[in-house]
Amino acid sequence: MTVECDTGFPQVAITELVQKVPHLVDRELMDKLHEVEVKRSCPWEFDEQDLLQAQYRISCHIVQRYEGLAKKFT
Repeated sequence: MTVECDTGFPQVAITELVQKVPHLVDRELMDKLHEVEVKRSCPWEFDEQDLLQAQYRISCHIVQRYEGLAKKFT
């Protein structure tokens, strides 16, 4: 038996959520999303590790910021 899963970074899904609920997005998240877009669009300037680190920073920011919001409003 095999199990398949998508392990790619959900950039499109995050961008769509940002567009749907912009009132929950802070400047830091916008800056981090922009950083990833720049690194994705200029692969000759940044290596894969740079992109992975930027994506990791987005993930950490989302978890820290929005888990706190969820606790505050529930």
